[in-house]
Amino acid sequence: MKLLVFSDSHGRRDLMEKALAKEEGKEKKPDGILFAGDGLADALAYREGRSVFYAVAGNCDSAREGAGLEAVFTLQGLTIYLCHGHRWHVKMGTQRLLYRAQEVGAQVAIYGHTHRQKAASHNGVLLLNPGALEAGKYAVLKLPKEGPPEVKLKEL
Repeated sequence: MKLLVFSDSHGRRDLMEKALAKEEGKEKKPDGILFAGDGLADALAYREGRSVFYAVAGNCDSAREGAGLEAVFTLQGLTIYLCHGHRWHVKMGTQRLLYRAQEVGAQVAIYGHTHRQKAASHNGVLLLNPGALEAGKYAVLKLPKEGPPEVKLKEL
């Protein structure tokens, strides 16, 4: 399963369109989108027709449009925790985020807020920040049927 991971688009829907066009033009098209807040309306414009779509609100999303501040779901046998990160003070470090991910039993924790790309494993949890889409940054997360998830940090 191939997923596009976005965060912090801040109204730059044009860049989401550009990233989608770039990735959907490849041999293995994405199966879905994960969005970690701050530009929720941008992401919601692309949910229709996706087999997988999860999005949460960030601290700059005034109209939540039914999205919560966090989501926990399972794909390909992996539990994924999705949040924006501001509630866990990720600008000061990811320890609180890691604790929350462990609390919900997640093997992958996706967040935004810092606008900096990061993919690192800590105590069996992959912490993934796709970076700010408003700066042209995003990630591709591949979830194989067996084995660990694979991440590619991308830039437009």
